[in-house]
Amino acid sequence: STSIASLTCRMARTSLLSASTLRLQPIQAPVSVAVRSFAKNSKKSSVDSSESLQHAEWVKFQQSIAVDGFETGQTTSIQKGQNKRGGKLLRRRQEKLLKEKDEKKRTVENLGGGRFPALRYSDDETDKLLAEAYENIPKRAGKRGTRNLRRQSNRWFLVRKIHAKQKRHRIAAHERRMQKRSDRVRAVMEVKEESSAVRERDQAYQQYALQKWAEAMISSKEEIQT
Repeated sequence: STSIASLTCRMARTSLLSASTLRLQPIQAPVSVAVRSFAKNSKKSSVDSSESLQHAEWVKFQQSIAVDGFETGQTTSIQKGQNKRGGKLLRRRQEKLLKEKDEKKRTVENLGGGRFPALRYSDDETDKLLAEAYENIPKRAGKRGTRNLRRQSNRWFLVRKIHAKQKRHRIAAHERRMQKRSDRVRAVMEVKEESSAVRERDQAYQQYALQKWAEAMISSKEEIQT
């Protein structure tokens, strides 16, 4: 009986322990998850709050140094960051819109940096401005230098005259040289044309001289034999 009682006590204890563990396990897991998620959210919120405070301080400083009547591109209002999708296409569209707005607002007052729009004048206004500019050209002061100009003109007239004379001499020398060369070539061609007749005449004379020599040799042999 004692052994049965001790076994029942042990079984009861083990059942109680298992039930307590089963009851505690589903409670512990969500508590740990909740604690972790709370830590992450708190860290992110602290970073966002610090950035927003820095941005607010910067905007306040820009507002303090801003000057009325001048557009310097300062950030004078708090901007809220937003995550937008679209990438390069969205950025180009935004740049195009900003450029169109700037062109619409472009005036002499808000250009800045010494840039002014191009002024367009009519033909009459252009003529008037040119006439006024030519009238305001100062008169020439000091010596006019007319005698020096006359001396220079005479000097260069003589220089050009001498150069023309030298050119005529060069042309005449070239013509004489070419005439001498032509005469030489003409004489050579005439000799070539008469060379065949001269050659034939020489050959005929050589044949005649050879024949006379042969006749003289034959006659001398006959005299010796007799």
